[in-house]
Amino acid sequence: MSHLRLSDQVVFVVGAGASAPYEIPVASRLRERLLERNHPSVPGELEHRREILNLRWSSFQAAFRRSGLISVDRFLQRRPEFSEIGQWGISSVIGLAEADAMSKGSRFDDWHGWLVNTVFANDEFGSPRSRFVTFNYDRLLELVLAECAAARTNGDALACYLEAVAPTVRHVYGKLSSQLREDAERGYVVPDTSPKGILQSGRGIRIAGQQPDDSDEGLEDLREWISDAKQVVFLGFSFDHENLKQLGLSPTQDTRDIKIGKFFACCYGMSAGERRRVNEHFHGRITLGDASLTAHEFLRHVT
Repeated sequence: MSHLRLSDQVVFVVGAGASAPYEIPVASRLRERLLERNHPSVPGELEHRREILNLRWSSFQAAFRRSGLISVDRFLQRRPEFSEIGQWGISSVIGLAEADAMSKGSRFDDWHGWLVNTVFANDEFGSPRSRFVTFNYDRLLELVLAECAAARTNGDALACYLEAVAPTVRHVYGKLSSQLREDAERGYVVPDTSPKGILQSGRGIRIAGQQPDDSDEGLEDLREWISDAKQVVFLGFSFDHENLKQLGLSPTQDTRDIKIGKFFACCYGMSAGERRRVNEHFHGRITLGDASLTAHEFLRHVT
């Protein structure tokens, strides 16, 4: 079995499953939350549109429920007229979950704890040796790393987030974009979860399949990271064809031509057939974790 060399450059590709231990909802739970909740709180400046927005929200919920789709992203790809209200709804669920996760000590558990105690045991936060490509809208990973960096240097958590950590993270489909502020008493960055903040957050989300296109500068950047990496580690990643394409690892591409040294994948919850298809796509050049191993257990297993 191949082992992950922390002394070499590594890119971590993070999917929704990797945020699940921190109670950030995955697709099925996000669907439940969107269908069960009332319309997100309306900021004061939109009070005059409250009735219209409530009707729009009800129409979105009804159409999403009848679609039978689990993924709200897939639904919004097909019904772009609901994009704005859908993004607002996604932000209201994930934004509150992100803020809640930051208030809990468990944010240092699981694979976040592995990162800060192995990859960043000696390396500076923001080191180009470790980079992250995420398909998630939440910023929990960056916020946790910034908090640790600030505590180790007696620095400002918000400055650590902006100057050291954020440049090493790329969100393929955008991210929550609410204002962040440092909570000096608690020593970490706090997202704005006011009605206005939630509305602003949704504007940073890009619906999968619609954006980014091949000319997107951020997409070119992350593909360069992938192609230059000596090791790529997939955590909580579904190996969806569209997501592989965004990474420059399209199913139509012969991965034998890729110069990356090693691929590693956490396969928690995958069926034998799914694991076999992943192995075939990478022509056996990937170390697959057992389906029973969580992201944290898998990382400990390969290091």
